[in-house]
Amino acid sequence: MAILLDTLSVEPGDRAEVIATAVQQATAPAQIVVSDSGPAVSGRIEAWQFGSTDLRRIQTGGYVVRRTARLIRVAPAPCLMIFVSSVSTIRWRQGDGQYEIEPGQLYVADLNQPFEGDWRGGEVLTMQVPLELLGVPVETIRRAVGALSVSPMQRLVATHISLMASTADAIEADPAARDFGDACVDLARALISSDAVRKGDGTVLPAELLVSQIRDYVRSHLIDPDLSPARIARAHHISVRYLYKLCAEANFSLHQWIISQRLVQVHRALTSPRDSHRPIAVIAQQYGFRDPSHFSRSFRSAFGMTPREWRRMGQEAML
Repeated sequence: MAILLDTLSVEPGDRAEVIATAVQQATAPAQIVVSDSGPAVSGRIEAWQFGSTDLRRIQTGGYVVRRTARLIRVAPAPCLMIFVSSVSTIRWRQGDGQYEIEPGQLYVADLNQPFEGDWRGGEVLTMQVPLELLGVPVETIRRAVGALSVSPMQRLVATHISLMASTADAIEADPAARDFGDACVDLARALISSDAVRKGDGTVLPAELLVSQIRDYVRSHLIDPDLSPARIARAHHISVRYLYKLCAEANFSLHQWIISQRLVQVHRALTSPRDSHRPIAVIAQQYGFRDPSHFSRSFRSAFGMTPREWRRMGQEAML
């Protein structure tokens, strides 16, 4: 393992600049603005090499990175970068697309096309493979940008990168490390060349499976005040129009379904001993119901009684 950055040995006032320089060296020349430039800012970048494949673990505070057309002309990137953020959401804009990359979600970064990324900090793992060995047309790589959620290989490769990082020292020291790196190149090629990614519009993935993923995403973000069709579409790398088309074909209203799922969560919370001390209005607001009258009507319509009646019934049942 090589340590490309460890700010413990850097004066606090110099850390933001040192982090920006180290991130560029670990990825590609770019404009980087570290969000926190105060004395508490810190960072660490570790690197491993498995023959032709490089792995980086970047642990820093948040930063915004921009790679412009001019930088690309001056310093074209020789590698394709595939990354996974462990704990933070990354907002990524490239070409005509704007993407919201959730923790654990895989993303192909075309470093030779202008982009802007906004990362809130934490840990990100990057796997870089040489474009020369990848042997894939530029058009295929650019179709893969933003289309990986439709590939059945997406989760497999994300898990592969995470497991690789957890045993990186042992793999790097193994005599078969070079062969392992070649296998990583083959895996990256398979990912971006798959039929699902080449289609790029989600049609290869069965609609029922994509709808199931959307439902799972909504369930896990019910308390998120920013949950919206636009955010759901970005998270699955599809357009809002295609999102509504999927929901219509599955015969359900996205808006009404989100409301119904939030009502179910409130319904459970009102009889949960853990939430017994919390006011009904506070629980309702947690799940996006800011109008008490609208919430009460919706709850009664769904469950046949008011929230207060349901809570009292639950309390009496526990006596």
